[in-house]
Amino acid sequence: MADLSTVTFSGSSAETIENAKAFWKSIDPPPEPTSRLVVSGINHRLITAPKVQNGKKLNGDINDTQRDFFERKTTQDLRNIWKMHRIGKNRNKQIMYKEWEEAQETLAQRKAERLKKEELSHRQPRDPVFNISESSDEDEEVAEAMAEIDKFEQTLKQREAIKPQ
Repeated sequence: MADLSTVTFSGSSAETIENAKAFWKSIDPPPEPTSRLVVSGINHRLITAPKVQNGKKLNGDINDTQRDFFERKTTQDLRNIWKMHRIGKNRNKQIMYKEWEEAQETLAQRKAERLKKEELSHRQPRDPVFNISESSDEDEEVAEAMAEIDKFEQTLKQREAIKPQ
């Protein structure tokens, strides 16, 4: 950034000097403000493990029998965990197979019931869907009802056409 205190403007008007300062500020803007998220005086680092002393590991005081015991114990624990995992998987398979068998049985029962109902429904004589009337009185009543419906629909259309929008 240009140091404005060292730049001198001689023989220029105050307005020109202000314009020149604004020009130089626009070319070399001030630096972005830094983040204020870090508070001074507080240690922001995580606590780390203690360092190794004298080239020994911290658990170097364990003798061979203790080490063997820990190794046997951890392998035994891992075996037990793996065994429980296998038992759990087998139980899940058994449960899922039982549920599948039950579902197949219910499907078979429903299919048998449906086939039985279909067989019964095919045996029964069916009623005609609609009756064709032989009397002209019913036909006239139907024609009058249809005419009334048409008349009502026309009045609705006229009302919709008249409504201001």
